[in-house]
Amino acid sequence: MTIPCRRVVVYSLAVTFVGVHVTARSRLLAQERPRVSPQRVSPLFSATQVYDSNLFSTAVAPQGDFVTRLSPGIEGEYRSSLVSFLGRYVLDLDRFAAHPELTTAEGRQQASIDLRTSRSRRLAFAVDAAFTRTRTPGELSAGTGLTLARATAERVEVHPAIVRQFDALTEATIDYTWTDERLVGGFATRAHRAAVRIDRDVSRRDVVDVNYGARVFLFETDDPLTSNAPLTSNAFSIGWSRQMSREASVELRGGPALTDGTLAPEVLASMRYRSEPAELSISYGRTQTTLVGFAGPLDTQSVTASAAYSLRSHLQIRIVPSVFRTSRDGRRAEAGRVAFEADRPITRRFSLRAMYEATFQRGHLIAAAPSADSISRHLVQLSVVAARAARGPRER
Repeated sequence: MTIPCRRVVVYSLAVTFVGVHVTARSRLLAQERPRVSPQRVSPLFSATQVYDSNLFSTAVAPQGDFVTRLSPGIEGEYRSSLVSFLGRYVLDLDRFAAHPELTTAEGRQQASIDLRTSRSRRLAFAVDAAFTRTRTPGELSAGTGLTLARATAERVEVHPAIVRQFDALTEATIDYTWTDERLVGGFATRAHRAAVRIDRDVSRRDVVDVNYGARVFLFETDDPLTSNAPLTSNAFSIGWSRQMSREASVELRGGPALTDGTLAPEVLASMRYRSEPAELSISYGRTQTTLVGFAGPLDTQSVTASAAYSLRSHLQIRIVPSVFRTSRDGRRAEAGRVAFEADRPITRRFSLRAMYEATFQRGHLIAAAPSADSISRHLVQLSVVAARAARGPRER
């Protein structure tokens, strides 16, 4: 399903609808200013037993295996009245029972930093960055729900944002993201995305926002049949969010996106209800995105729901069903996912986590592949996680 040895460069000034790059209202300006300056460095560790029913994500003769995974890591934090910093690094070491040739000390690497500073009550700046290296490229494109063949893939993302509050009711956000995705030794995608957004409180419960952006996609490939001409896009949207009650909220956002002369809608609609000990949410999104291993923007639609419940025994359970539809040049792929998660502390520093995930995929985005093929996968994980002890009153 991948296109060999091609390079994609994407330059864009864009509004992100389904991603979370545009910070919600006053999230940077409203961050707490602690009276103390706590500093810490904490080790991270988890041990996981995994069963994967379709290790190579194939439609015919799937092969399953048991994987033992050890995940050491480290996390550091610094906070002051003006600056907060959080950094984390985790490495997965995988041992395969039936496929020892896949055993590796670099099953996955994840690193991230988050820096926030606020020089005044009206101006705040944040920058976060993340690096992921994985053997399962589908993890890098969760917005499509598609399962991809095993390969080493990398993703680097840097995301700064500035929030300026003009008055008690109005604020503006300038948001920029640089992304580099690649299949190691082959296909690569680079993206520059930015967004300009103005939020306005029109009542105690209602917030209206206006977004504008433009995108330019440039694809470079060794395939002579694929055009390297740049694609341009302009997008405009209006959003509305309302706090219906203390427990319920709703958000709507939509507008047109003109990409290389083709007009398409971009939409986000979500509802959330939270009343301890339960939390419910559902969202629908339609937007354009890129997928590692493919050239060209993809049109995606998704519906995702989530139901969570916390029991008195501190057992937290969550079920997340979702469906996706991705299309490109008249071809279409559909995917579905149901995940069940449970998390329970067993001591002050250790917790037990269990997860079951079932995925299904049908259709292809390349003409050479038979559209009737379908891929199903079942994933079971049981983990013991070494968690940092809860903070004391002086650290909050």
